[in-house]
Parts: sequence; structure tokens; C-alpha cells
Amino acid sequence: MPSFFRTRSFESLSVELDQAIAWLSSLGMRFEATRIAQYQKDISALNGAIQAGSVDELLNRRTFPHLVNSINEASELVFIYRGLGSIQNQDIKERLAHFIKGPVSSISENADGASHTPRDIGFELCVASLFALADYSIDFHGIADLRIIDDSKVIFIECKRPSSVNSIQKNVRKAIKQLRKRYLSAAHTHTVFGLAAISMSKVLKTADQLLISGNELDLNHKMGELLERFVRQHERHWQSEQNSKTIGALVHLQVCSVIEAYKILTPSQEFAANNIVQPGTDDYNYLLGMRNRLQNGLQKGMGVGA
Repeated sequence: MPSFFRTRSFESLSVELDQAIAWLSSLGMRFEATRIAQYQKDISALNGAIQAGSVDELLNRRTFPHLVNSINEASELVFIYRGLGSIQNQDIKERLAHFIKGPVSSISENADGASHTPRDIGFELCVASLFALADYSIDFHGIADLRIIDDSKVIFIECKRPSSVNSIQKNVRKAIKQLRKRYLSAAHTHTVFGLAAISMSKVLKTADQLLISGNELDLNHKMGELLERFVRQHERHWQSEQNSKTIGALVHLQVCSVIEAYKILTPSQEFAANNIVQPGTDDYNYLLGMRNRLQNGLQKGMGVGA
């Protein structure tokens, strides 16, 4: 299935980040000693430097990769806020409390330690936000990372954020195994499907890297190439699944981009659905319809038309 992407205007990021942080505060969370406070300081400083024409001076105090990391991380929190901010849910609150912890940059994470957990949970929240923005009912209160309710259908989603190429197979196999267990627990009154959601960003080390493009079409092409290459190299890990309830994989890419035609620096996101079920079947058509709804959700989450 084809992919799609949306970018966020940097000019609005500072204001939206403040709104997202106010949301965290309204939930009783103290963020001042967390990584979120650093992102707020960096985005505010960068926004002020742009307005004052003093970006070079700012770069003497903060490294460019440091600022790129903060832009990416701030954009993720804003995306989560856009999808989940209006939902009153204790499970979301508990996940957010874990999400705001961890090191300032994912580069400092220990893949086998607790420092990896906050951003793993952040990816779960990001996927949940995408589905919420696409007008699906979401449920964190269960055995799966995420459960989606769509009329009489239930979609179990297991989210994985591999830290290296060598860990992709292990993560995908774990997701597939978990999904099989979820199907056994589902009520027989529902049609049950499953998806493996995979973040490719840490594998590609996009935390402090830039994707340079000439214009929006070039950016679309380059992001599509990155995602297509990832899928083709690793789809064998989920395409081998024989359980027909597992209909596909949802692959996510987030990266900070420069569009030279407009001289803008912008965080960009892309989701793509890779089908396991055969084209032309009812299950494939359902996945295709889901993909189209998620595209609309991504537009909302990235502020397109807002």
C-alpha cells in the first residue's frame, strides 16, 4: 500500500507545545524536572531567535543536533495532545506519566534498560492519537498495547520500537506472538483483527538528523523511499505470519526535514500500511479503508487545514 506524509509548520510549534504542556499540568503532572522542560526551553529560544534574527547566536549556545532533537520530540508531544487531549482516561494519564521521563535524547537510551521505556510508551500514545484523530474509539485498558473499537470490529495493536536493525526481527516476532494471544481473549461477538505497529525512526537514527529536500514533492519522494526500503528489507518478518486475523503492519517514520524551496525546518511524519492479507479480499479492503481514515487523522494531527 502507498505511504503518505504531513509536515508541521514550525511557527506554530512553540504555541502548541505550551498548550500540550498545559494539558500535562492539568492532569497533575510536574514536568519541570523532565525532558519536556528542556524541549520547551529550546523551542522558545529558537522561536525567539528566529523572530530576532539571531539564530547564529543561539547556535553558539546550543548545538544544531540538540535543537533538531527538541523539535522532533516537541512535535511528538503536540501530536499526542491533538489526538488524546480531549479524552478523559486514567490509562492515558498513567502512560503520559511514564512518557515524560527518560533522557533528553533517544541517543542516550539504553536499549535493554528502563531509559528506553518512556519513548516506547510515547510511540504507543502516538499510534493511539493517530487512530483517535481518525475517529476510532481507542482503549488502553486491556492486555494489548492498544485496542481499537470500530463498530462490531476489534483491532488489537502491538507497538514496537526497535533500537537497531538487528533487533527488528525479534521485535516483530514478539508482536506477532502477542497478537495471537490477544485473539484468544477476544469476545466471540466481535470480528477481530490485529496489526503490528513498528517505528523505524530509532533504527534510522533520526533523533538529531536532517532530511534535506528541494520541495514538498521531493520530501514526499525521499520519505517514501526511506519507508519503502525499510519495508522491503524487513517485511519478511511479518509477511510469514499465517494467522489470517493479523492483516498487516503499520510502519511509522518521524524525521526533521529542511524544504529548501521555502527555507523552512519542519518535523515530518509518515505512516504506511503494509498488507499481509491478499489484495481483493474483504480484509484487504478493510485495511485499505483504515489506511485512508488514518491519512485524514494524520492531516488533523499535523495541523493541516487547522
